[in-house]
Amino acid sequence: MTRTKSQILLFTATLFLLFTATIKFQACGNQTEAPPDPVEGLVAMALDGQVLLTWNQSKNAATYNLYWDTEAGVSVARENLRAGTKVTTLKSTAYLHTGLSNGITYYYIVTGVTEKGTESAPPETEVSAMPQSTIKCPSSQSLCQDKCVDLKTSADNCGACGNTCSIGESCSAGACGASCATGRTSCNGICVDTLTDALNCGACGTTCVAPANSCIAGSCV
Repeated sequence: MTRTKSQILLFTATLFLLFTATIKFQACGNQTEAPPDPVEGLVAMALDGQVLLTWNQSKNAATYNLYWDTEAGVSVARENLRAGTKVTTLKSTAYLHTGLSNGITYYYIVTGVTEKGTESAPPETEVSAMPQSTIKCPSSQSLCQDKCVDLKTSADNCGACGNTCSIGESCSAGACGASCATGRTSCNGICVDTLTDALNCGACGTTCVAPANSCIAGSCV
């Protein structure tokens, strides 16, 4: 069958349009979504058992991911190491991190995420904060687990927070030793009478030497 010139032109134009549409469709399918700008202005404020984090809004970010760790160098995914703990889908530019331990430093970074899930590059620097108790202790006491204790006499915190004396021991002058009867003091685990003991006269470790090598009423004579 012989085709007319107009039919040939129509057929050629149709093929061209189909080819052009295919190219455009493939180009659209290969396009990747631009990630949000890196998050800037991240600030960490230490509170009692908490850290308040705030940051600037990132362009094109619909939500935010927060990553935290108790080691410096927190990241989205460390090579051969664990990534920071992830808190996802934060819709505001502030987050209160609760349930933390006072005296421990926490490290943070924040990334922006588009509506389709494309995440921004992590920031080059992290921020950190160490929650602190608001309890103020007398000068003679120390703060241990949010309680004021005397490290010289506390059997649960003898000489240092968390140093617990064994069963049957007491804490004297910051050292664990055998429990002693009234009027006697534990010195290096031995109960002595500091009023008469020449090796511990008046206090553990005070030794009477000649010519005053006797201990009477807690004094060397």
